[in-house]
This record gives sequence, structure tokens and C-alpha cells, in this order.
Amino acid sequence: MTCLEAMASGNAIVVTSAGGTKEYAVDGKCGVVVPPADPAALSAAVVALLKDPGRRADLGRNARASAQSELTRTNIASQAVAVYSQAMQRHQEKAAGALYRHGDARFVLDAEALLIRTSECSMTSCISNR
Repeated sequence: MTCLEAMASGNAIVVTSAGGTKEYAVDGKCGVVVPPADPAALSAAVVALLKDPGRRADLGRNARASAQSELTRTNIASQAVAVYSQAMQRHQEKAAGALYRHGDARFVLDAEALLIRTSECSMTSCISNR
């Protein structure tokens, strides 16, 4: 089960701050966020939640509410469109007129660079950098 599925199911989550989970997992709101590559912190967080069913239930309710309100198809699609629109705008600004001056080779290089930048950019960080 992925973290998003767990949240939507009303389960508290324990995640590391690495990768995309930090974009939707708020420490203390819907689960516990621990540092990456810290197995002691990860196990301590899991054990703490297992020992505290009240906190686990509260975090699970918050996780479900967050998933229902923030992680809708419409919101995710809107974020994806915003990222692609921003990437296209940056590409157009950078490559303005370059296609005609440099030919097809330049277009391929610019497109590859755009794909690499887009894949390295997380949804939330790209949107927040607008």
C-alpha cells in the first residue's frame, strides 16, 4: 500500500523526508516524518504509533481528511498542468527563435533538457517556485 492509499484509507503514516512523500505528509498532522537513512528514527516512530492507538487514530483521521480535500484528481491534474505549463513557458523563453537559427539538432537538445528538468522537479517545488 502506498502512502497516499494509506492516507485515503484513514491510516496514520510513517515516512522519511526523502522523495515525494514530504509534499503530502505533514509531520504531526497525518503521520510522522523521520529523517532519511535513519532506521532508528523510523523504528521508533512506528513503535510509538503502535503503542498509542489514540494518536494513531487521530493521525489516521487527519490523513483521510487531507487525502479527501487536497489529493483529489482535480488538484493533482491542476498541479501537473501547472508544472507542464511552467516548463513549456521556460522552454519557449529560452529557445525563442533558436529553432530557426540552429535547426532540428537544437530542437532535440532543448526538448531533452526540458524532459530532464521536468523529471527532476517535484510538483510542489516547481509550483512554489513560480
